[in-house]
Amino acid sequence: MDETTKTAGRPVLIGTLCGIAAALGWAAGFVVAKHGVAIGFAPADLAFHRFFWSGLVLMVLALRHGVVKLGGVGWGRGLILTILSGPPQAMLAYSGFMLVPLGHGTTIQPACAAVFGLILASLVLRERASPQRIFGGAIIVAGLVVFGILSFTTIGGHGVGGDLLFATAGLFWATFGTRLRFWRVPGMQAAG
Repeated sequence: MDETTKTAGRPVLIGTLCGIAAALGWAAGFVVAKHGVAIGFAPADLAFHRFFWSGLVLMVLALRHGVVKLGGVGWGRGLILTILSGPPQAMLAYSGFMLVPLGHGTTIQPACAAVFGLILASLVLRERASPQRIFGGAIIVAGLVVFGILSFTTIGGHGVGGDLLFATAGLFWATFGTRLRFWRVPGMQAAG
C-alpha cells in the first residue's frame, strides 16, 4: 500500500470517530438533562450550567480572536448562532424532557436535525440531495410519524407537545449547522 492510499482513508476514519464521539456526547447530555429534570432542576437551571461554565473556558478563545468583532464571528451572526445553539435551543429540549420519556428526546431531536439539515442543505446551500439521502430522510420521517402516533395514543396531548419541542430544537440545531457552513464559521470559533 503506497502513502497516498494510506492517507486517503484518514479523513473518513477521523470523521467516523468524531461522529461516534459526538453521538456519545449528545446521548450523555440527554441522559444528564433528563436526570436533572427528574430531580427538580428547571430547564433554565440546566441551560445556565451547560453554558456558563463552558463559556468561562471558551471565553479565552473569544478574547484571543477579539471581543469587538465577537471572536471574528460578528455580533449579529453571534446572536443568531446563540439563539440557534445556545440557551434558547437547550431550553426547548430540556422542556421536552418534562413532558415525555428520555427515548423521545434522544430520537426526535437528532432525527429532526438530520431531516431539517438535509432540507436546509438543499434550499440554502444548494447541495444536491442524492437518492440515498432522500430515501434515508423519508425513513427518518416515517419513524418520526410513528413516534408522534405513539405519543398521541399513549401519552396524550402533552406528549405531542413534548415531541414538538424536541422537533423544534432539532430544527434550531440544523439551522445552526447550516448557518455555520453558509457563513464559513469554524466550529470552535462559533463555540467560543
